[in-house]
Amino acid sequence: MLIQGSSAHRPIQRPANHIPKPEIEEACPTPVGDRLDFECGNNSPLGEGNFSAAGVTGKMMQWTARELPSNQTPMSEEEKQKILESLEPGDVILTYASHRPNLGHLEYWTTGADYTHCALYEGYGRIIETLGSEVMRSPLIDRLHGTIKVAVVRPPYKNFRDRGLVIREAKKLVGTPYDYKFDNKDASELYCSEFIEVAMKRVDPDLDVPDASFLGRDITAPDAFLDMKGAKLIHDGRSDYWKNQLHQWPLWVGSAVGAGLGTALGASFGGGAMGALGGVIGAVAGFEGTLAASRFLK
Repeated sequence: MLIQGSSAHRPIQRPANHIPKPEIEEACPTPVGDRLDFECGNNSPLGEGNFSAAGVTGKMMQWTARELPSNQTPMSEEEKQKILESLEPGDVILTYASHRPNLGHLEYWTTGADYTHCALYEGYGRIIETLGSEVMRSPLIDRLHGTIKVAVVRPPYKNFRDRGLVIREAKKLVGTPYDYKFDNKDASELYCSEFIEVAMKRVDPDLDVPDASFLGRDITAPDAFLDMKGAKLIHDGRSDYWKNQLHQWPLWVGSAVGAGLGTALGASFGGGAMGALGGVIGAVAGFEGTLAASRFLK
């Protein structure tokens, strides 16, 4: 059950949600073993990462990372500041990147989610997230840009102390490898929403994050934090899977035209079976042709 909330009702006002850039850069060189605890120089849009898995899983994740043209208006400076001012430590940030719609297709058709990534807000302009290779700490401010949709959810923590404890547990998980198997029963590897759920459960087992089921396996989707009983939606990113498809409408029109032409051409040569094959080939050709044209014209 989602409860609408606003920053006006926060029990404790936390200043310095958006840190000047020099302070973030000074916080970067914090060695942990042979890597940095705080990832520096990452200014890609929030939720965008590179996946390093091999084999079939690797190919699938590379497909989801394919960038396509999007007609979504990039995040404004006004919305960015509104998000930063609303955040409190322990909040969960949900994102959808409209220039990477394949990840949205995968997420929606496996879990029904409208968002594709989530991160835990640590405070002071930092987030903790699992993206691409492992759990890491990242700067938030420089990544709130581009064609992304962002929602902020405040989980139903019992008190402010529990928020801090969840963040502490999340920090302990930094360096945990990415879970390409999406196996909720094995915490030795973690994907984005699984990682946040594990940190929460270590502090309060009653923080129930609803799971989706796919092929008999429980999966925690980013949207699951919206469905937590007592959770508050602090900032609405208005991500909706079907409406998000409009951001690539020229590609879908090109694909439909190609499918129609391919079907007609195939059927004229070999009847229904050839028509069906021609439709598939035409749809792919129409999509890729429109994509190439849009990039050329851009």
